[in-house]
Amino acid sequence: MENAKNIRHVYADNAATTAMSTAALEKMTKNILGKYGDLPLVFAGGVMSNSIIRQRFTKEFGAYFAEPAFSADNAAGTAYLTYLREQKNA
Repeated sequence: MENAKNIRHVYADNAATTAMSTAALEKMTKNILGKYGDLPLVFAGGVMSNSIIRQRFTKEFGAYFAEPAFSADNAAGTAYLTYLREQKNA
């Protein structure tokens, strides 16, 4: 927990086009916990709406998950951000 004193959050990103296996997610999670200690884990995003991953990570790591309605693909947000940027540059 000493490493986590000044950590507000740890963000492990994965491109939406990359297929993530449960094993890869598990390894990322273990690496984060190994580096920063026993932090509360909160997962969100399209991949994390998978019920198998949610069940396994809740049981194994005591993880929390955003509701599936808030764990959709980020394409809509990226499109909106691009729209705002284009409006600003127009």
